[in-house]
Amino acid sequence: MTALTPVDLAHDALLALHAANPARYPVLLQSAARGEPLGRYDILLACPRERLRLRADGSLETNAAIKLADSFLATLDRWWLAERSGPAVSTVPFRGGWFLFLGYELAQQIEPILSLPRGNTMAVAEAIRIPAAVIVRHCDGAAWIVDDDDDDDGDCTRQISADLAALQPLANRDAVLLNGELQEETPGRYLDVVGRALEHIAAGDIYQANLSRAWRGSLADGTQPHDVYRHLRRSNPAPFAALATLDDRALISSSPERLIEVRNGIASTRPIAGTRPRRVDRSDDADRLQELHSHPKERAEHIMLIDLERNDLGRVCESGSVEV
Repeated sequence: MTALTPVDLAHDALLALHAANPARYPVLLQSAARGEPLGRYDILLACPRERLRLRADGSLETNAAIKLADSFLATLDRWWLAERSGPAVSTVPFRGGWFLFLGYELAQQIEPILSLPRGNTMAVAEAIRIPAAVIVRHCDGAAWIVDDDDDDDGDCTRQISADLAALQPLANRDAVLLNGELQEETPGRYLDVVGRALEHIAAGDIYQANLSRAWRGSLADGTQPHDVYRHLRRSNPAPFAALATLDDRALISSSPERLIEVRNGIASTRPIAGTRPRRVDRSDDADRLQELHSHPKERAEHIMLIDLERNDLGRVCESGSVEV
Protein backbone atom coordinates (compact mmCIF):
# COMPACT_ATOMS: atom_id res chain seq x y z
CA MET A 1 0.00 0.00 0.00
CA THR A 2 1.59 3.29 -1.10
CA ALA A 3 1.64 5.98 1.59
CA LEU A 4 1.35 9.66 0.60
CA THR A 5 2.51 12.23 3.13
CA PRO A 6 1.99 15.93 2.25
CA VAL A 7 5.00 18.15 3.01
CA ASP A 8 5.97 21.82 2.73
CA LEU A 9 9.23 22.33 0.87
CA ALA A 10 11.68 25.20 0.73
CA HIS A 11 12.93 26.48 -2.62
CA ASP A 12 15.15 23.96 -4.41
CA ALA A 13 14.78 21.47 -1.57
CA LEU A 14 14.98 18.46 -3.88
CA LEU A 15 18.41 19.36 -5.26
CA ALA A 16 19.57 20.27 -1.75
CA LEU A 17 18.50 16.83 -0.47
CA HIS A 18 20.45 15.16 -3.26
CA ALA A 19 23.53 17.32 -2.63
CA ALA A 20 23.45 16.52 1.09
CA ASN A 21 23.09 12.74 0.61
CA PRO A 22 23.47 11.44 -2.97
CA ALA A 23 23.43 7.84 -1.77
CA ARG A 24 19.98 8.20 -0.22
CA TYR A 25 18.65 10.46 -2.99
CA PRO A 26 20.48 9.26 -6.12
CA VAL A 27 18.18 10.52 -8.89
CA LEU A 28 16.44 13.83 -9.55
CA LEU A 29 14.01 13.94 -12.48
CA GLN A 30 13.10 17.57 -12.90
CA SER A 31 11.02 19.78 -15.14
CA ALA A 32 13.35 22.76 -15.12
CA ALA A 33 11.39 24.75 -17.74
CA ARG A 34 8.58 26.23 -15.68
CA GLY A 35 5.30 26.71 -17.52
CA GLU A 36 6.04 23.96 -20.02
CA PRO A 37 2.87 21.79 -20.23
CA LEU A 38 4.80 18.55 -20.78
CA GLY A 39 6.88 19.02 -17.65
CA ARG A 40 4.48 18.98 -14.72
CA TYR A 41 6.41 17.40 -11.84
CA ASP A 42 9.77 17.20 -10.11
CA ILE A 43 10.59 13.77 -8.69
CA LEU A 44 13.47 12.99 -6.31
CA LEU A 45 13.89 9.23 -5.99
CA ALA A 46 14.81 8.05 -2.51
CA CYS A 47 15.94 5.06 -0.43
CA PRO A 48 17.38 2.86 -3.23
CA ARG A 49 17.35 -0.88 -2.62
CA GLU A 50 18.33 -3.81 -4.83
CA ARG A 51 20.12 -3.42 -8.15
CA LEU A 52 20.50 -5.28 -11.42
CA ARG A 53 23.51 -4.40 -13.55
CA LEU A 54 24.76 -5.35 -17.00
CA ARG A 55 28.51 -4.84 -17.21
CA ALA A 56 30.51 -3.96 -20.32
CA ASP A 57 31.82 -7.54 -20.56
CA GLY A 58 28.24 -8.84 -20.87
CA SER A 59 27.99 -10.26 -17.35
CA LEU A 60 24.95 -9.71 -15.14
CA GLU A 61 25.01 -9.10 -11.41
CA THR A 62 22.29 -8.43 -8.87
CA ASN A 63 21.65 -8.40 -5.14
CA ALA A 64 17.92 -8.92 -5.64
CA ALA A 65 16.19 -12.18 -4.80
CA ILE A 66 15.66 -13.14 -8.43
CA LYS A 67 17.11 -15.75 -10.74
CA LEU A 68 19.15 -14.29 -13.57
CA ALA A 69 17.78 -14.84 -17.08
CA ASP A 70 19.72 -14.88 -20.34
CA SER A 71 19.71 -11.08 -20.72
CA PHE A 72 19.34 -7.87 -18.76
CA LEU A 73 15.87 -7.13 -20.16
CA ALA A 74 14.59 -10.67 -19.56
CA THR A 75 15.85 -10.56 -15.97
CA LEU A 76 14.25 -7.17 -15.42
CA ASP A 77 10.96 -8.54 -16.75
CA ARG A 78 11.22 -11.45 -14.31
CA TRP A 79 11.92 -9.08 -11.42
CA TRP A 80 9.12 -6.66 -12.30
CA LEU A 81 6.55 -9.43 -12.75
CA ALA A 82 7.47 -10.85 -9.33
CA GLU A 83 6.79 -7.52 -7.61
CA ARG A 84 4.09 -5.91 -9.75
CA SER A 85 0.92 -4.73 -8.11
CA GLY A 86 -2.51 -4.09 -9.54
CA PRO A 87 -3.57 -0.78 -11.09
CA ALA A 88 -4.32 2.01 -8.67
CA VAL A 89 -5.73 5.50 -8.96
CA SER A 90 -3.04 7.91 -7.81
CA THR A 91 -2.64 11.67 -7.64
CA VAL A 92 1.11 11.38 -8.26
CA PRO A 93 3.06 10.05 -11.26
CA PHE A 94 5.28 7.73 -9.19
CA ARG A 95 4.31 5.37 -6.40
CA GLY A 96 7.36 3.13 -6.23
CA GLY A 97 9.16 1.25 -8.97
CA TRP A 98 12.55 1.24 -10.68
CA PHE A 99 15.02 3.72 -12.02
CA LEU A 100 16.54 2.48 -15.29
CA PHE A 101 19.75 3.50 -16.97
CA LEU A 102 19.90 2.00 -20.46
CA GLY A 103 23.14 2.68 -22.30
CA TYR A 104 23.42 2.86 -26.07
CA GLU A 105 25.23 -0.49 -26.20
CA LEU A 106 22.13 -2.24 -24.84
CA ALA A 107 20.73 -1.95 -28.37
CA GLN A 108 22.74 -5.02 -29.29
CA GLN A 109 20.52 -7.15 -27.04
CA ILE A 110 17.48 -5.86 -28.97
CA GLU A 111 19.09 -5.94 -32.43
CA PRO A 112 21.62 -8.81 -32.32
CA ILE A 113 22.70 -8.05 -35.89
CA LEU A 114 24.49 -4.95 -34.59
CA SER A 115 28.19 -5.09 -33.81
CA LEU A 116 28.86 -2.42 -31.19
CA PRO A 117 32.12 -1.64 -29.37
CA ARG A 118 32.46 -2.90 -25.84
CA GLY A 119 33.09 0.60 -24.54
CA ASN A 120 34.66 1.22 -21.16
CA THR A 121 34.19 -0.53 -17.84
CA MET A 122 31.00 1.33 -16.93
CA ALA A 123 27.74 -0.54 -16.70
CA VAL A 124 25.82 -0.81 -19.97
CA ALA A 125 22.49 -0.90 -18.15
CA GLU A 126 21.28 -0.70 -14.58
CA ALA A 127 17.96 -1.09 -12.77
CA ILE A 128 17.54 0.17 -9.21
CA ARG A 129 14.52 -0.66 -7.08
CA ILE A 130 13.14 2.59 -5.69
CA PRO A 131 10.42 2.42 -3.02
CA ALA A 132 10.13 6.12 -2.18
CA ALA A 133 10.30 9.63 -3.60
CA VAL A 134 9.64 13.28 -2.92
CA ILE A 135 7.36 14.75 -5.57
CA VAL A 136 6.48 18.36 -6.36
CA ARG A 137 3.56 19.32 -8.62
CA HIS A 138 4.22 22.50 -10.56
CA CYS A 139 0.70 23.83 -11.04
CA ASP A 140 0.05 24.44 -7.34
CA GLY A 141 3.34 23.68 -5.56
CA ALA A 142 1.85 20.69 -3.73
CA ALA A 143 4.45 18.19 -2.51
CA TRP A 144 4.39 14.68 -1.07
CA ILE A 145 6.60 11.97 0.29
CA VAL A 146 5.70 8.71 -1.47
CA ASP A 147 6.59 5.41 0.20
CA ASP A 148 5.51 1.95 -0.98
CA ASP A 149 7.94 -0.08 1.15
CA ASP A 150 5.77 -2.32 3.31
CA ASP A 151 8.86 -3.88 4.90
CA ASP A 152 10.28 -0.75 6.54
CA ASP A 153 7.15 0.23 8.50
CA GLY A 154 7.46 3.86 7.42
CA ASP A 155 11.17 4.17 8.18
CA CYS A 156 11.89 5.73 4.80
CA THR A 157 9.18 8.37 5.25
CA ARG A 158 10.51 9.21 8.70
CA GLN A 159 14.07 9.45 7.37
CA ILE A 160 13.04 11.80 4.55
CA SER A 161 11.04 13.94 6.99
CA ALA A 162 14.06 14.17 9.30
CA ASP A 163 16.33 15.11 6.40
CA LEU A 164 13.90 17.86 5.36
CA ALA A 165 13.76 19.21 8.91
CA ALA A 166 17.57 19.41 9.06
CA LEU A 167 18.06 20.63 5.49
CA GLN A 168 20.35 23.58 4.88
CA PRO A 169 19.93 25.85 1.84
CA LEU A 170 22.09 24.89 -1.10
CA ALA A 171 25.20 27.06 -1.16
CA ASN A 172 25.81 29.07 -4.31
CA ARG A 173 28.81 27.90 -6.28
CA ASP A 174 29.65 30.28 -9.08
CA ALA A 175 33.28 29.26 -9.28
CA VAL A 176 34.77 27.83 -12.47
CA LEU A 177 33.70 24.21 -12.76
CA LEU A 178 36.45 23.00 -15.08
CA ASN A 179 40.14 22.65 -14.51
CA GLY A 180 41.33 24.00 -17.84
CA GLU A 181 39.66 23.91 -21.23
CA LEU A 182 37.43 21.22 -22.71
CA GLN A 183 39.31 18.86 -25.01
CA GLU A 184 37.57 18.21 -28.30
CA GLU A 185 38.11 15.03 -30.27
CA THR A 186 40.36 15.59 -33.29
CA PRO A 187 38.47 16.18 -36.55
CA GLY A 188 40.12 13.31 -38.45
CA ARG A 189 38.13 10.41 -37.02
CA TYR A 190 34.86 12.30 -37.22
CA LEU A 191 35.39 13.29 -40.86
CA ASP A 192 36.23 9.67 -41.66
CA VAL A 193 32.96 8.54 -40.08
CA VAL A 194 31.05 11.17 -42.08
CA GLY A 195 32.62 9.86 -45.29
CA ARG A 196 31.68 6.28 -44.47
CA ALA A 197 28.12 7.33 -43.59
CA LEU A 198 27.75 9.04 -46.97
CA GLU A 199 28.97 5.86 -48.69
CA HIS A 200 26.39 3.76 -46.81
CA ILE A 201 23.63 6.23 -47.72
CA ALA A 202 24.63 6.13 -51.39
CA ALA A 203 24.63 2.32 -51.29
CA GLY A 204 21.16 2.24 -49.76
CA ASP A 205 22.35 0.57 -46.54
CA ILE A 206 21.05 3.39 -44.33
CA TYR A 207 19.19 6.65 -44.76
CA GLN A 208 20.32 8.40 -41.59
CA ALA A 209 23.26 8.23 -39.19
CA ASN A 210 23.52 10.09 -35.91
CA LEU A 211 27.16 11.03 -35.48
CA SER A 212 28.76 12.58 -32.44
CA ARG A 213 32.09 13.79 -31.15
CA ALA A 214 33.46 13.36 -27.66
CA TRP A 215 34.37 16.32 -25.44
CA ARG A 216 36.41 15.70 -22.30
CA GLY A 217 37.43 17.84 -19.39
CA SER A 218 38.58 17.65 -15.77
CA LEU A 219 36.45 19.12 -13.02
CA ALA A 220 37.98 21.69 -10.73
CA ASP A 221 38.69 20.60 -7.17
CA GLY A 222 35.54 20.46 -5.08
CA THR A 223 33.13 20.42 -8.02
CA GLN A 224 30.26 18.00 -7.48
CA PRO A 225 27.74 16.62 -10.00
CA HIS A 226 25.00 18.81 -8.55
CA ASP A 227 27.13 21.90 -9.26
CA VAL A 228 27.37 20.95 -12.94
CA TYR A 229 23.66 20.11 -13.07
CA ARG A 230 22.65 23.43 -11.52
CA HIS A 231 24.68 25.35 -14.11
CA LEU A 232 23.17 23.30 -16.95
CA ARG A 233 19.67 23.78 -15.57
CA ARG A 234 20.19 27.54 -15.46
CA SER A 235 21.72 27.86 -18.93
CA ASN A 236 19.40 25.37 -20.66
CA PRO A 237 16.13 24.91 -18.75
CA ALA A 238 14.23 21.96 -20.18
CA PRO A 239 11.03 20.07 -19.36
CA PHE A 240 12.97 16.80 -19.04
CA ALA A 241 16.13 17.34 -17.02
CA ALA A 242 17.85 14.75 -14.87
CA LEU A 243 20.71 14.19 -12.45
CA ALA A 244 21.65 10.65 -11.44
CA THR A 245 24.61 9.46 -9.39
CA LEU A 246 25.41 5.79 -9.95
CA ASP A 247 28.36 4.65 -7.84
CA ASP A 248 31.44 6.40 -9.23
CA ARG A 249 29.76 8.22 -12.10
CA ALA A 250 27.05 10.78 -12.67
CA LEU A 251 24.60 11.28 -15.52
CA ILE A 252 23.39 14.81 -16.23
CA SER A 253 20.94 15.68 -18.97
CA SER A 254 18.63 18.41 -20.21
CA SER A 255 16.18 17.49 -22.97
CA PRO A 256 13.28 19.35 -24.61
CA GLU A 257 11.57 16.17 -25.81
CA ARG A 258 9.87 13.20 -24.22
CA LEU A 259 11.08 9.90 -25.57
CA ILE A 260 8.27 7.65 -24.35
CA GLU A 261 5.35 7.74 -21.97
CA VAL A 262 3.01 4.89 -21.05
CA ARG A 263 -0.23 5.94 -19.37
CA ASN A 264 -3.38 3.85 -18.96
CA GLY A 265 -2.11 1.31 -21.47
CA ILE A 266 -1.31 3.89 -24.15
CA ALA A 267 2.30 4.40 -25.24
CA SER A 268 3.15 7.77 -26.79
CA THR A 269 6.27 9.50 -28.04
CA ARG A 270 6.91 13.17 -28.86
CA PRO A 271 10.17 13.50 -30.78
CA ILE A 272 11.42 16.80 -32.17
CA ALA A 273 12.77 17.15 -35.71
CA GLY A 274 13.65 20.59 -37.00
CA THR A 275 14.24 23.65 -34.86
CA ARG A 276 14.48 27.41 -35.30
CA PRO A 277 15.47 30.20 -32.89
CA ARG A 278 12.50 31.69 -31.07
CA ARG A 279 12.05 35.26 -29.88
CA VAL A 280 11.15 35.84 -26.28
CA ASP A 281 7.89 37.57 -27.26
CA ARG A 282 7.20 34.82 -29.85
CA SER A 283 6.22 37.47 -32.39
CA ASP A 284 7.73 35.55 -35.29
CA ASP A 285 6.29 32.11 -34.48
CA ALA A 286 4.09 32.06 -37.58
CA ASP A 287 7.02 32.85 -39.88
CA ARG A 288 9.27 30.24 -38.29
CA LEU A 289 6.47 27.67 -38.45
CA GLN A 290 5.98 28.31 -42.16
CA GLU A 291 9.73 28.07 -42.69
CA LEU A 292 9.89 24.68 -41.01
CA HIS A 293 6.87 23.34 -42.90
CA SER A 294 8.14 24.45 -46.30
CA HIS A 295 11.80 23.48 -45.98
CA PRO A 296 12.42 20.22 -47.92
CA LYS A 297 15.18 19.00 -45.60
CA GLU A 298 13.13 19.64 -42.46
CA ARG A 299 10.05 17.95 -43.94
CA ALA A 300 12.06 14.92 -45.05
CA GLU A 301 13.64 14.52 -41.61
CA HIS A 302 10.32 14.97 -39.86
CA ILE A 303 8.56 12.36 -42.00
CA MET A 304 11.46 9.94 -41.59
CA LEU A 305 11.41 10.35 -37.81
CA ILE A 306 7.67 9.77 -37.63
CA ASP A 307 8.12 6.61 -39.69
CA LEU A 308 10.87 5.37 -37.37
CA GLU A 309 8.78 6.03 -34.27
CA ARG A 310 5.75 4.33 -35.79
CA ASN A 311 7.83 1.25 -36.60
CA ASP A 312 9.35 1.17 -33.11
CA LEU A 313 5.97 1.41 -31.39
CA GLY A 314 4.59 -1.18 -33.79
CA ARG A 315 7.00 -3.74 -32.35
CA VAL A 316 5.45 -3.56 -28.89
CA CYS A 317 1.89 -2.28 -29.46
CA GLU A 318 -1.20 -4.12 -30.60
CA SER A 319 -1.32 -4.54 -34.35
CA GLY A 320 -3.21 -1.74 -36.05
CA SER A 321 -3.36 0.46 -32.95
CA VAL A 322 -0.51 2.86 -33.77
CA GLU A 323 -1.71 6.30 -34.88
CA VAL A 324 0.15 9.47 -35.88
